Amino acid sequence: MVKKESIEHKDFKEMMQIKNTLQDKLKNYETKIDLLNKEKLSVWKEMSVVNQYFKKHCNHNWGREAYHYSPLRCSICEIERA
Repeated sequence: MVKKESIEHKDFKEMMQIKNTLQDKLKNYETKIDLLNKEKLSVWKEMSVVNQYFKKHCNHNWGREAYHYSPLRCSICEIERA
């Protein structure tokens, strides 16, 4: 971690190296975030397929929870009614 007190005694070249190192770290994090977002999207697509199955094959028992504007939810397969 770079602290304000430690950078006051460094020259320009050292500071450029620090900046480049930090930019590389940020790029690495962005790459990891992109990969995780792709994996997350894949899981959501799989969840959609499973929910479509439940919508077709479950004998739904619709109910609401005890708060205003709560969605209808099946007590058997736990999907929400749109």
